Amino acid sequence: MIKILFIGDIYGKTGRNAVRRFLPIIKEKHDLDLVIANGENSTHGKGMSKKVYDELMDIGVDAFTMGNHFLDKKDIINWVDTVNNVVRPANVGFTTPGKGSIVLDTKKGKVRLTNLIGRIFIKEFDKGNPFDVIDSIIENSEEKIHIIDMHAEATSEKRSLSYYVDGRVSAVLGTHTHIQTADERILAGGTATITDVGFCGAYESVLGINIPGAIEYCKAGYSKNTSPAEGEEEFNGVVLEIDITTGKTKSIKRVNLRPDKNEGI
Repeated sequence: MIKILFIGDIYGKTGRNAVRRFLPIIKEKHDLDLVIANGENSTHGKGMSKKVYDELMDIGVDAFTMGNHFLDKKDIINWVDTVNNVVRPANVGFTTPGKGSIVLDTKKGKVRLTNLIGRIFIKEFDKGNPFDVIDSIIENSEEKIHIIDMHAEATSEKRSLSYYVDGRVSAVLGTHTHIQTADERILAGGTATITDVGFCGAYESVLGINIPGAIEYCKAGYSKNTSPAEGEEEFNGVVLEIDITTGKTKSIKRVNLRPDKNEGI
């Protein structure tokens, strides 16, 4: 059995502080073999710089998925192809820097990690069909354990993809909406799924953004300040236990932590 922690979208400095605070607690409770995090918002809420990548690696994250903010920090173009543990959406243009699916080595064996982006309500990128792209990746993969980060807005699109690949991958984990959903389950074929893992950031915020700025944006259609909120940290993630011989998930458990609240550990 392999045990994997997947951390929801890390949002800005407060999100990084949440990982720094809570990851050691989770590691103490679980004998984790791999820690993966969505890092597309980790630098001031948009993109991931090399400095922040190094910081999160030092904290204890082993690999990163991305999303529609992948290219918001332009310096990523200069370094993403020099590392072997970052994936960007596989169904964007093939000239885009980075890889959409990679293989990670762990003490329990190899784990394939794939990133996809949804097409409904997400405007960034010239996107291909994630269903067709994942078919090609699965057909050309040998690894038993395969984790997909489906970075999408629509719950229907995430759930549909989960059923589409059921029995062919170990887990389809939704990201992007920053709200942890309570619909985790293991499908009939052994694929774990959750509509959204959630996020790491300020508990008193709107998806990580400061509340006045978010209200102004929603009310007026623009805002002078949508910077990341500060304050009490929230940490969202899921812990997966996967059979290393079959690649089927045996359990998926939500983690929702704050300084005064510990659930799922």
